[in-house]
Amino acid sequence: MTTTAYRDKAGRLRVRIQVIEELFHFISMEDWIQSAQLRFRNHGHTATTAVCVDRHGMVCVRGKQFKVASYPVRVYAVDEPPFKPQVMIGQQEPVESEGLA
Repeated sequence: MTTTAYRDKAGRLRVRIQVIEELFHFISMEDWIQSAQLRFRNHGHTATTAVCVDRHGMVCVRGKQFKVASYPVRVYAVDEPPFKPQVMIGQQEPVESEGLA
């Protein structure tokens, strides 16, 4: 998985990732609560082979993130487990990384 981490003009950390394909989406938190396990299982994916992103680009991993997400939340297949990007404070140029772990 190729990722690019950078800070925007307001100083917020932004990360771009390359995904394989969209698998499915959730239209509401209720939809997520009722169908997440079944949908992941039916598509043969887990939290380590997919990433959930709301309509504003927030990655949703835990329940509290799905609670405040802007739906729909789209689920994309990725070829590597989720990552924790590290960007040095004040860094202006993007950081190209492959397979951050």
